[in-house]
Amino acid sequence: MMIKTAGENMRTRAVLLCKEVSFQTFMKEIFELKTVSIDDTIDEVYKQCGIKSRGWLATDKNAQAYFHALDMMYRKWKKPTVDTQYADNLSRY
Repeated sequence: MMIKTAGENMRTRAVLLCKEVSFQTFMKEIFELKTVSIDDTIDEVYKQCGIKSRGWLATDKNAQAYFHALDMMYRKWKKPTVDTQYADNLSRY
């Protein structure tokens, strides 16, 4: 069994994320894409990471750093804050 490198794992995560509608929505909102679509999302990931294919994430350290930052932004965007999560309940008091 071959063990994947961190870059290979990042490439796999990029492939999977681009298929998720929530990631597509995040990319549309943050980067003002025209549509929520896999193709637009992939194109923007390439642009943000300075790559021509997700395969470059396996070896390009700069691209990995940009993708990691993008992934962290997405995780923060996806996770509601306490204020947002309970805003309805807070407004009742």
